[in-house]
Amino acid sequence: MTRASNASLLEVRALEVHYGAVRAVAGAAVSLGEGEILALLGPSGCGKTTLLRAIAGFERASAGEILLDGTLIESAAAHRPAHRRSIGMVFQEYALFPHRTVEQNIAYGLEQGPLGAVRRSQKAQERVAQLLQLGGLDGLASRYPHQLSGGQQQRVAVLRSLAPRPRLLLLDEPFSNLDPALRHEMREQVGLLLRAEGVSAILVTHDRSEALGLADRVAVMRAGVILQCDTPERLYFGPVSADAAALSGEVQYLDAEGEGDIAVTALGRLRLREPGRAGPCRVLVRPDWIVPCVDGLAAMVMERRVEGALTRLRVEFETGLQVSVAAPSGWLAGLGETVRLGVAVAVPAFGTEDASPGSEIRDGD
Repeated sequence: MTRASNASLLEVRALEVHYGAVRAVAGAAVSLGEGEILALLGPSGCGKTTLLRAIAGFERASAGEILLDGTLIESAAAHRPAHRRSIGMVFQEYALFPHRTVEQNIAYGLEQGPLGAVRRSQKAQERVAQLLQLGGLDGLASRYPHQLSGGQQQRVAVLRSLAPRPRLLLLDEPFSNLDPALRHEMREQVGLLLRAEGVSAILVTHDRSEALGLADRVAVMRAGVILQCDTPERLYFGPVSADAAALSGEVQYLDAEGEGDIAVTALGRLRLREPGRAGPCRVLVRPDWIVPCVDGLAAMVMERRVEGALTRLRVEFETGLQVSVAAPSGWLAGLGETVRLGVAVAVPAFGTEDASPGSEIRDGD
C-alpha cells in the first residue's frame, strides 16, 4: 500500500458500497483533518451508517477508496482488517461488558491497543486514571454498568474507545438512547472529551441540532449521496440545494424576482447571500430568520405556540401572505396583536424548479 504525502488524516474518494443491486453509498467523497469532528447527517436509510462501517472496516467497498494517514485501507481490490486500522468505534448500544467494572471496561481498550496486553501495567493504570478524571467518573471506577446512569454508561463507552489513542473515533448514533435533556448534556460532554484528547471523530446522526452543535463540519446525505459538506454556519445559512436546506433546518420558500444582490419578494427587498441572481427564483426564509423590526412590514399573529425557549408563530401580512416565525419566548406577542417583521439575514435563492413545493409560504385567499 502506497503512502501519499501531505494527505488529510482521512480521505474518502468516490466510495461505492453495494448490497446486491442496492447502492447504499453512491460516490461519496469527504475528507477529515487532524483533530476535526465531522458529522454525517441524514434520514434513516440514507447510507450514513454504511459509510461509517466502511471506514471502520466492517463493510467492503464496491468502488472508490479510503485512505487513512495517506495509506490506502479500503478499495474494491484492497482491504485492511478493522483491527489493524487504529480506528475506535462507539456503538449505539454502548456494548459495555456487564461483568467488568468501569475501570475494567475502559482498560479493555488498552488490552487491544498499542500499550500492550498487560492491563495492570503502570502505563495502563495511569491512562485509565487520566480518562476517569477527564470523563468526570472519579469515584465510579469500581461500579458495574448496571449501577450507572445512561449518560455515565455512554461516557464509559467513549472512554474505552479513547483509551488506546486511536487515530480516528467513529460514533454511530451514540445519543439516540438518551432522553432529550440528557442528549444535550452528553453531546456537550463528549465534545469536550474529544477536543481535550485531540481526537478526530466522525459522528453519525439524524438529529440536525446534534450535528450542527457538535461538529466542525457537517456532511448531509440523501440516498447514498453527500449533498454538501460544510461548516454548520455555511450549511445552515447557505445550503447549496433544497435537499441540503431541508436536512439542515426548517424550510419555507417565497417566490421572488432576482435583481443582482437583491430579491424582490412579498416580504420586501431581501439581501441575497450570493449576488448575481436575475429573474424568477425562490428564496429560503427559515422561521428564525424573521425577526421584530421597527421599519418592517405589519403582520397579525394568527397562531401562537410556546415551546420553551422558542415560541412558534403563524403571522399574516396585509396582503394575505402567511409565514411561520420562530421567535425567542421573551418576545411577548399575543394572538391578534400586530407586529412589524423583517428578515435578518441574506437569504439563499434557488431556481423555481429546485425548491420543495411542499414547504412554501402560504398566500392568503
